[in-house]
Amino acid sequence: MKARLMKMAAVSMAAVILLAGCGGKGTEAPAETPAQEEADAEAPKSGDSGGTWEVSLSTPLYEAGIWGQELNWFSQQVKERTEGRVTVNVFFANALGEQKDMFTQLANGEIELICDGTLPIDYYAPEYGFIAAPYLLKGPDHLKAIIDSGYFDGFEAKLAQNHILIGGIGLRNPRNTMTTAKFQWDGANTSGLVIRVPDNALYVDSWSKLGANVQIMGGGEIYSALQTGVLNACEGPYDQFLELKVEEFGEGYIYETEHVTEFFAIYLNDSWMNSLPEDLQTIINETAQEAMQRASDEVFANSEACKQTLVDAGYTFIDTIDKDALFEAVAPVWKERFETDWTAASYDEIMSLAD
Repeated sequence: MKARLMKMAAVSMAAVILLAGCGGKGTEAPAETPAQEEADAEAPKSGDSGGTWEVSLSTPLYEAGIWGQELNWFSQQVKERTEGRVTVNVFFANALGEQKDMFTQLANGEIELICDGTLPIDYYAPEYGFIAAPYLLKGPDHLKAIIDSGYFDGFEAKLAQNHILIGGIGLRNPRNTMTTAKFQWDGANTSGLVIRVPDNALYVDSWSKLGANVQIMGGGEIYSALQTGVLNACEGPYDQFLELKVEEFGEGYIYETEHVTEFFAIYLNDSWMNSLPEDLQTIINETAQEAMQRASDEVFANSEACKQTLVDAGYTFIDTIDKDALFEAVAPVWKERFETDWTAASYDEIMSLAD
């Protein structure tokens, strides 16, 4: 896995064969704007020397969390390793705008970098939706196998068609379900949950299939929504719960559903990257991969510590969830998607990678 991740930057810059695909429920990718066309035409060619660059990196992550601290490390290291020629200013907690808008700006060359999760699949490559489908993948090793496969190469190629490259990638801890009051799970029926999910069709479909009342909102709204009772549940990795400061509620419940294993990545605008000398491109790609690998290693190493912090704050962990029942309940949705939208692979091909 690590060997694959360490060469991810090189893969994203390489020409790869596109796998056949069609649309679906994902957001239609924006057409190239006049601003992007002008940027493409005027951008210096790779290898040009001289010049300095001050650029922006937008992220929904919080600065105090593990991933946020590694983004600060990335910014510092890029400045040091390029001897001040490239300065990356990091904007946390969606300070520059919501994620969908930021990705449109990234594709159009209006912002240079983003650190985020799997949302570009929904926006630009819906035929690869299986990479991030809740209740489909069997855990981190299953996702690693997909990332190491040609299917992920095809996904990267789709992003490249929209002027987006992956500079670095790392795995997150599995996502679990947090509630502010004890919830009686009835097999695979989550009726009664009012749960926040990101603006992602896969999350909406899976939780809706299980009977939950799904609320789409940004990460910055979760705390107040839980506090005021607009929500009674949210989902995410343990470290994300701590970033949201849910321990301030005093008590609650965390159901170990482990329904998604996903990645975070540093995404780059290709025109900006191609405007840099090759040595600076290499530094940025290698530093991005190093930062994401550091964060990934740290969140997995600190998983039990994060869990203990939540226990100490009054949270009760419940590990008796029937994960097989949840998988079986949602599987028909995903099997239908493989026949209609997820044309880059078959259900059997993806599930064979879990072996």
